[in-house]
Amino acid sequence: MNKYQEALDFLCDHAMEYIEDFDWEEYDCGDYYPLDKETLNTNKSVLQELIDRAMPMEPNEETATAEFINDYPTTVMIYRCAKCCEIVHPFDGDLYCRHCGQALDWSDDQ
Repeated sequence: MNKYQEALDFLCDHAMEYIEDFDWEEYDCGDYYPLDKETLNTNKSVLQELIDRAMPMEPNEETATAEFINDYPTTVMIYRCAKCCEIVHPFDGDLYCRHCGQALDWSDDQ
């Protein structure tokens, strides 16, 4: 688990703990209103998408046949983003997928 995931989990856990124990009748909170679990979970899922996208994923490998030189078939490796399945290029130095923004982990492939 990375530091962003830990921070989000901490905030969500403690937000609900605080809200459930707070006496809304006793204290005037102005424009603030109690947060329900559904609203918290909806907002957490949006932030979770960012956290998941920032965690590097290894691209998927596949082989393909291409004709490059003198029309001779050549086997080439194609790499696809594990999130959106679009082609990504290890030799371009891409740290993120150009299509969906997913962080890429090339540690085993370069």
